[in-house]
Amino acid sequence: LADGAAFVISGAGEVVRVNAATGEITWSKNAKTTFGGQVGPWGTAESPLIVDGKVIYTPAGNQTAMAALDMKSGETVWKSPSLNDKSAYVSPILIKHGEKALIVGVTSQYIFAVSPETGDLAWTFNYGKESAPKRGGTINCCSPIYYDGGLFVSSGYNHVGVMLTLAETGPPSVAWTSPDLDIHHGGAVLVEGLLYGSNWINNRQGNWVCVDWKTGETRFEKTWQTKGSVVAADGMLYCYDEKQGNVALVTPSSKTFDVVSSFKVTLGTQQHWCHPTISDGRLYLRHGDALMAFDIQGAR
Repeated sequence: LADGAAFVISGAGEVVRVNAATGEITWSKNAKTTFGGQVGPWGTAESPLIVDGKVIYTPAGNQTAMAALDMKSGETVWKSPSLNDKSAYVSPILIKHGEKALIVGVTSQYIFAVSPETGDLAWTFNYGKESAPKRGGTINCCSPIYYDGGLFVSSGYNHVGVMLTLAETGPPSVAWTSPDLDIHHGGAVLVEGLLYGSNWINNRQGNWVCVDWKTGETRFEKTWQTKGSVVAADGMLYCYDEKQGNVALVTPSSKTFDVVSSFKVTLGTQQHWCHPTISDGRLYLRHGDALMAFDIQGAR
C-alpha cells in the first residue's frame, strides 16, 4: 500500500495499481511484455517494491534485469542492464549499505544490486555456480536477508545457503556457506544474531535449522512436522508447516527447536505455502481461499 493504492504483480507479469478504497484499477501495465521478460516455468511470483514513487519489478530476459515504473502513471522510469537470465520467484529488497541505498534483486542465476535512482548495476554475484548441485539449485524463491554488511541468500535443492560480505564498491565476497540451511520457499528470520528457517531434504520434507549469522555454524537441526515458513515478532518465532498446516509458537534458542504451543489450520485447501504475517497483535494466515486472523497478543 502506498499513496492510497495497492500495487499487485500477477503471475503473468502484469503490474496493476488499484484504488485501495474502491478496488478500481487506476492503471495496468503488462511489464513482462513491455520489457521482454523471461520467466521460469511457474511464471511471476514477486511482490512489488515501492521506492521513492517507483514500483520495482524484475522481468529479467535479454532487455533488462529490473525495471521501475512511475507509481502514479505506470510509465517506465528506468530499466537496468540485462543479465541475460530468467527471473526467479523472489521479491526485491531495499537496503542501505554504508551511505548508499541499493535495491537487491535475484534472477535464476544471479544476486544483483542496482541504484534506486537510475537502475545502474552496482554489482552482480553468480549464485547459481556457488556449490550448486547438478540438478536444481537455481529455483530461487526466498528474498535475501541483509544486516550489518552481510547478505544471506538461499534456494533449497541442496544448493548451499551463502553469506555475502558487501564491499564499498564492486562485487561482494563469500563469508561462509551453509549446506544445512538450504531454504526451499519458506524464508528465514534473523533474531539476535541467529538465522532460523527450514531446509530442503526433498520437495515434501525438511528440518528446522538455526545458524549463526556471523560464522555460519549450525547450532541445531531438528525435526518438527516438515519444512515450512517462519515469521518473528515480539521475541518469538511463528512456524507454519507446509504439509499438514500446523502452526507452532517457538522460543528462539541456539540449542533446540523449543515449541511452546501449536495448533492446526483446518480451513482452506491445497498446500500450506503462504507465509504468515503479523500486524497489531494478530497473526494472519491464508490457506487456499480461506483467510484467517488469530489474536496472539498473549503469546509470550
